[in-house]
Amino acid sequence: MEYNITIPKYTEFEKQLQNEVDFFKYMKLLEREKNNYLIIVAADDTPTGPLFTPEHSAAMMKALGLRLNMLKAYRQPYVAIIDGGEVIYEQTSQDLTKSITVNADFGKHKLFVYSGGFDCADKFGRKAVLKLDDAPFYGETGLNFFTLNTQKGVVVDSYCHETFHEPSPEKPLWKPFKYMDNIISLIQNDPRGGVICCFYTLPEFPPLGNRSKQEQIIKANGLGCDSMRKDKKFLNQIFDNKLFDFCNDFKSVEDMSDAFFLPESYEDMKGIIQFKDYTSNAVNMRNGNRVTTDQPDKYKRAVFFVGVSTTVGLGADDAHTFESYLQRKFNELIPNEEFIVYNYGRYAGGMRGLSRLLVLLSTLPLKTGDIVFFWNYQPVISGLPYCDLSLMARRPHNYGEIFSDRTHFSANGNKMIADGLFEFLKQHNFFKDATMKVTRQGAKPLPTQNIDDIKENELLTDYKNELIRFYKNKIQPKVGAIVMNANPFTYGHRFLVEKALTKCDYLVVFVVEEDKSEIPFKDRFALVKKNLADLPNVFVRKSGEFIISSKTFSEYFAKESLQEQKIDTTLDVTLFAKEIAPCLNISVRFAGEEPTDAITRQYNEDMKRILPQYGIDFKEIKRKQTETGEIISASTVRKLAKAKEFDKLKALAPPSTIEYLKRH
Repeated sequence: MEYNITIPKYTEFEKQLQNEVDFFKYMKLLEREKNNYLIIVAADDTPTGPLFTPEHSAAMMKALGLRLNMLKAYRQPYVAIIDGGEVIYEQTSQDLTKSITVNADFGKHKLFVYSGGFDCADKFGRKAVLKLDDAPFYGETGLNFFTLNTQKGVVVDSYCHETFHEPSPEKPLWKPFKYMDNIISLIQNDPRGGVICCFYTLPEFPPLGNRSKQEQIIKANGLGCDSMRKDKKFLNQIFDNKLFDFCNDFKSVEDMSDAFFLPESYEDMKGIIQFKDYTSNAVNMRNGNRVTTDQPDKYKRAVFFVGVSTTVGLGADDAHTFESYLQRKFNELIPNEEFIVYNYGRYAGGMRGLSRLLVLLSTLPLKTGDIVFFWNYQPVISGLPYCDLSLMARRPHNYGEIFSDRTHFSANGNKMIADGLFEFLKQHNFFKDATMKVTRQGAKPLPTQNIDDIKENELLTDYKNELIRFYKNKIQPKVGAIVMNANPFTYGHRFLVEKALTKCDYLVVFVVEEDKSEIPFKDRFALVKKNLADLPNVFVRKSGEFIISSKTFSEYFAKESLQEQKIDTTLDVTLFAKEIAPCLNISVRFAGEEPTDAITRQYNEDMKRILPQYGIDFKEIKRKQTETGEIISASTVRKLAKAKEFDKLKALAPPSTIEYLKRH
């Protein structure tokens, strides 16, 4: 099946709207062009709040000609419709349990607008909802402005004036239309259109009148992960007395505490949020991501979930995130499809932090057939599949208690989400053999071809693919890589290079350039070149600043003091796989087994996990031993040299290294 993604041709004004984040400037833009558009204003949660000042109100009324004073409408529902510059509808209600609903026809298009009061128990609760021909657009807390081009029949922009929280670097204003191209690039980067992109949204906390007793307690007490993190005594009390059903998801209060606390994260060199490696009974982070349990060793297709803390699985242990539940459903119900699930959730500050996650999309190790789910309330791209689970938590349902706080899910809740996602995928036949095609309205069409030309092109494409496979399998040289510090060069290093050379056609040896070893880089580099000069097809290069350096793997240079610690080598390995290896067409990386050094052993383990995601093999080679069974290591050579026991070095290092050590 082919999914046709249609990108409207936006006018310069519409592009300005999509890029403007300042409220007053946004109002001036709407004022300038309001005669040409249909503008919908709808309140979500409340139309006013601490940040909605008289100046904001005056600017809105001047721009749009609205009459009601929003400053007195705290937590009330509110809807206004401006058509061609004329206010044709404006309504609010002092009854916070009521909602305002508008159904209307605009030309060929059906319009539905909804705003609920703060205590409203209707279907959508206190949200703001716009539907254009059944395509839903959900608001955020505050006043939401939707601008529609009725001639094209499309929503061209949405803007939420958040009345409670100022935008910040951590929680910037979320403009979904501004970032459409980040999503589209995923599709267009696969020339075959075989990467499937979807939007998804998760179940929302039920409205008043539809809550269980536990949900009522959670809401009445403002229970949230933040409050539990700040008060460990409170957390202990909850667990010891089993005050909530989710306490039964954990074996100990320590496990529950881990699930509700934030593992440390950092921004890498590209500004991508990554989790540091972390290990515990309940929560484990590897290679920047939350661990998904029950992943298969072999797989054909991958499913990636990109989102915020609900995607990470805050409030659940590894085995009970929705990703882990979904992985088990794949394994049990459709094992022959061979899916693997990845959790790319980040703590980014809710909806307004999504812009910080967009850069993640370009780093996903995608291949044809993979599926990407991006968490977003706004299906801003026409034709993109949208898994809307927002109403799934409405009772009655058979999942019991599903929330661990007002926004995060217990094990039961994550099982509900996994079931909903599985059914969505099932309805779409798991996107088997599906493709996505992007059409930009107004773009120049490709020259038409007759059927014979198309057949000839298909035959040519098939023949070219056959030649590519032949080249890769029969002709293309295999390029391998080794990274070594060589402090100093030993027979062990020589052995590693010789063994690696039997498994590839060309071998690049990177020597760590960082000058934090006993032997200076220029001397280490010279010894490596001298002792490998006789081997054909071996090239010695300096590592630069991006392979085992202070920037990428600073712990390497303090290994002796960190042997008992868990360290994070994700940045170094990923940079090599994504940025360095492609430059030289490196398809395999070699390293010696590491039985004694815990830091290097962790590095090897991370390479074993990360490199295959980028199509690079990783091979460990058994270390060379002396005739007495002693493993040859550079640290042993240094100790013997310091003790002036040069005779013992003859079995461990080449003559050039021994001569160097004698002189220094």
